[in-house]
Order: sequence, then C-alpha cells, then structure tokens
Amino acid sequence: MSIEKWVDLEFYVTRMGLNGVYIYHYNSTNCALCHLYTEDFNPTVDTDCEHCPVANATGEDDCSSTPFVDFNKAVEDGRVDDAIGYANDEIKFLESLRN
Repeated sequence: MSIEKWVDLEFYVTRMGLNGVYIYHYNSTNCALCHLYTEDFNPTVDTDCEHCPVANATGEDDCSSTPFVDFNKAVEDGRVDDAIGYANDEIKFLESLRN
C-alpha cells in the first residue's frame, strides 16, 4: 500500500506537474505503514515507528533518511523533474524492503 501511494504520486506528478500536490498527498495521513506503526493511527502502538520496516532499515523515525525528504523539498521548490526522480527513488527503496 505504501508503494502504491508513491506509484500514484509519481504518475500524477509526471502527467500533471506539481499543481494539486499538497502535503496531504505525501505525509502520514495516507501512508499504510504509518497507519500500522504510529500512535496517531493505531492505538495499540506504544512507540511511533518502533516496528516499521522503514525505521528498521534506516534507524530513524519519520522516514527522515529516505528519498521522501528530498521529494518534499523538490515539491516545495517547484522542481518537477527532481520530484519525479525522488518519487521513483522512494518506490525503489520501499520495494527493497520487501526482500
């Protein structure tokens, strides 16, 4: 589900540019992993990101060491091509966690 979110974002930005890409599209609100591993969405979680595969891979919470951060910056700066590249990097990163 998290990969699907990024595939959808990449598809949208590739075809529509950054018009209409708002923080909602790339934050925890629509992240399947955040819904499983954060207290905001799952009341059975004691510590945010504790068992999240992204946090386990990076050693950090909030996806702060993933292409997600670069994607956000590219969107803020209006850099469409970079945003597309970082979305693809995030997809590859998430896919690597499946193995």
